Amino acid sequence: MTPRPTQIAPGRRPEAEALLACLRVAPVGGRDRSRPAADAAALALRAVQDWEWLIDRADRSRVLPSLAAAALECLTAEDLGPVRDHLVERLRNARLRHLTYIGHLASILRAFAADGIDSMAFKGPVLAELLYDDPGLREYADLDVLIHPGAAVAARETLMRLGWKPLQPLDERALQRLLEKDCEERWALPDDEQLLELHWRLIPPGHPCELSIDGLWAHSVEATIGGCAARVFDPADVLLTICHHAHEKHRWMRLQMVLDVARFLVRYPTIDGEELRRRSAAAGLDEAVALGLHLASSWLGAPIPESLHAFTRPTTRTLATAAVVRGRLFRENRGLAGLGEWRAYARHEAKLADVDPGAGAPLHFGVGEYARQVMAPDWADRRSWRLPRLLQGLHWVWRPIRLVARHGLEVVGRVR
Repeated sequence: MTPRPTQIAPGRRPEAEALLACLRVAPVGGRDRSRPAADAAALALRAVQDWEWLIDRADRSRVLPSLAAAALECLTAEDLGPVRDHLVERLRNARLRHLTYIGHLASILRAFAADGIDSMAFKGPVLAELLYDDPGLREYADLDVLIHPGAAVAARETLMRLGWKPLQPLDERALQRLLEKDCEERWALPDDEQLLELHWRLIPPGHPCELSIDGLWAHSVEATIGGCAARVFDPADVLLTICHHAHEKHRWMRLQMVLDVARFLVRYPTIDGEELRRRSAAAGLDEAVALGLHLASSWLGAPIPESLHAFTRPTTRTLATAAVVRGRLFRENRGLAGLGEWRAYARHEAKLADVDPGAGAPLHFGVGEYARQVMAPDWADRRSWRLPRLLQGLHWVWRPIRLVARHGLEVVGRVR
């Protein structure tokens, strides 16, 4: 492999730009990719110097099948050389894996319906089926099914009858504690190594941003998933749950999350913006949605409906967070971008958003904003020390202590 060009910041190197070019969406004639988009991807791919780096970043972000599909479409076998066989195999395996998972999901949903258990499928294969022209391009690690808490005992019996096993066996008392204090129970299908998360909430109680479970059930709609009738979230809740999961739990640590938003915007161009804003504000997710729309639009060319323009006015916070996301995605060892690199990314994000930081716009990418970005408590911080809602400000004190305890002096290197 060609040595990596160390003089270029990781988030702006040719391989990073090529990956983003391959994921761009352009709705033309019902397809997600237009000829100009394919030509731009081909041009970017021909500038790649380190395929190993590119494939590794795509794999980490669960977008390797999408990269493979774009590369195989845009480049010849001679252009791809020895990486072609690897891309073909990964694409084939992703499609086969989706078919396996979708079959198990259909089996579970049918069994729940036969036993009188209300259920909704979400994330994973549901997003693949609803948002992607080729569902096999979306990789995921497990199935997610939502039930009412009162149906947990019956749902567990149904799953056991189908051959699923809980990863942690629970007695009646432990199950009750889990239902009160958590949001899910993990299951496995030993023979096929499949995983399932059985949910009764999306997140544990007490989290500062929380979607109404009653609202999700009330707004749910019918769809066909893998040939099986199923209840799924309505379009507004699909976007909210994508942004909620990506922003609050994973800090947009995978490009797949941005691609999901981009694909959503292609698939649902007439979404009701007023209703989305109402639900977003009620759940405290305005910042998450604004960031998701910015990344999908500026990185992947997703069209923003006029009804959602209120979410896309650039702010310092949105652009600063987008810069952190770029650092997390492309820096070695998933570190955080250092102050100088972060500022460069933030100004690049401002340029993508067509904002001139020197023209009076309130964009101040200073040490204070950088410190806020690095020290903001994340999902793991809250999970490691669960506090009542009124005391959750203490997580800002807990996070630096936890970082030092985990990484020691290496934490300094992670932000340099």
